[in-house]
Amino acid sequence: MIQAKNSPTEGAGPRRASDIKGLCLFFVGAATLLWLAMPQSGMLPGFVDHALRLFAGTGAVVIPLILMFVGAMFLLGFERIQFSHSTYGSLLFFLTFVSWRHIGANLSPELAHSVPLGYDPRWSEAHLMASGGYVGAFLGTIILKILGNAVSYMFLILTGSVSAVLVFDRPFLELIKQLKKPAVASVAVTKKGADIAAKTTQKLRGRKPIQDPF
Repeated sequence: MIQAKNSPTEGAGPRRASDIKGLCLFFVGAATLLWLAMPQSGMLPGFVDHALRLFAGTGAVVIPLILMFVGAMFLLGFERIQFSHSTYGSLLFFLTFVSWRHIGANLSPELAHSVPLGYDPRWSEAHLMASGGYVGAFLGTIILKILGNAVSYMFLILTGSVSAVLVFDRPFLELIKQLKKPAVASVAVTKKGADIAAKTTQKLRGRKPIQDPF
C-alpha cells in the first residue's frame, strides 16, 4: 500500500501540523463513508454522495477509506507519503473493478426505454451511479470498442491478476496455490459432512421400529 516515512525534521511545529492533517483527513474520510453508507439529511451529505457515486459508482466507497488510511498514517507520526508497487496495484484493481461494473451491469428495461433515441443509456446518471461511475464508463467504453465483448472480460481478468501480483508481491502461481487451499478445505469439509449425514440416514433407516408395549 502507501509507504509512509518519518520526516527528519524534529520539533513540536511539524508534529502538530501532522496531527492536524491526520485528524482532518480521517474526519473527512469517516464522514464521507457514513454519508455513502447511510443517507443523511443536509445539503453537503447529499452532494458528496451524488458526486462520488457519479465519479466511481459502486467503487466510491474506496475514496473515503483511502482518506482515513492516509489520515491514520499522519496521526501515527508519518509526515511523508511515498507510493509503492502495492499502491499502483491497488489503483489498478480499483480501475479494473469499476470498468468491470460498467461492462457487466445490465440495463433495466425501464432505463433502456426512458432515454432519447440515439442516446447511450449506459451514460445516464442512474446507470453510472449503479455501476462504475464516469471512471468505469470511460475506461469500459474504450475497452469494449477496442477489444469487443468477450475479450474485454479476459483483459479485465488479466489486469485484476496483475494487480494481485503487485499488491501481494508474490509470484502468480503461489497466489493461485494459496487461493486453492481454502477451496480444497471447504470441499473436504462439505464432503465429510455429506458422508456423516448419509451414514446417519442409513443407520436410521436400518433400525427396527420400536414396538408399543401397550
